[in-house]
Amino acid sequence: MTGFKDLDHSDKFFQGEVVNIKFKPDENVKDLPVELKSYKGKVKNLDINGNLLEELPHIESPDYQNAILLSRVKIKFYFEMDGNKGWCIAEISFPSTLNGKHVDTDTDLVVSVEILRGKGENIKDNIPRLQNKLSRALDQIVLSKYHATVYETR
Repeated sequence: MTGFKDLDHSDKFFQGEVVNIKFKPDENVKDLPVELKSYKGKVKNLDINGNLLEELPHIESPDYQNAILLSRVKIKFYFEMDGNKGWCIAEISFPSTLNGKHVDTDTDLVVSVEILRGKGENIKDNIPRLQNKLSRALDQIVLSKYHATVYETR
C-alpha cells in the first residue's frame, strides 16, 4: 500500500509522502523475521506517525512484506484539480484488517481524502465537494493500481 505514494503520473496528486502507517505482525506466518518475533502475541497493532515512513525497514524490506498485515496508510499529497491547488492527506485502508484475530480477506479497500488548510493553497470549490471529487479520483487510481498488483502476484 505504500506504493500508492507514487501517483505523480495521475496528473492530480504529486509529491506523495507516507505520514502514517498502521500494521501488526501476521500471527499466521511461521517464520517471522527476528525483529518481529518479540511482537508476536503482544502487539495488536502499531500506529506510526512521521515523515517518509515508507523507508522504515518494517515496510521497505521484502523480508517483512509477507510478515505484516497493513491496515492503513496515510499519504500527504500536493494536489491540483479543476483550478484548485493545495495539500491533502489521502487515507487508504482495510478497516477490518486488525479488528480481530483472523484476517478478513473480504474487507473492501476504503479511500478518503482530507484537504489540509495552510499556505500555498488555492481552493475555489466547496471543501467537502472538492474532498469528495479528490476521493473519487484517488479511488479510481488506487483500485486500478491495487488490482494490477494483486493480479501480478497470482
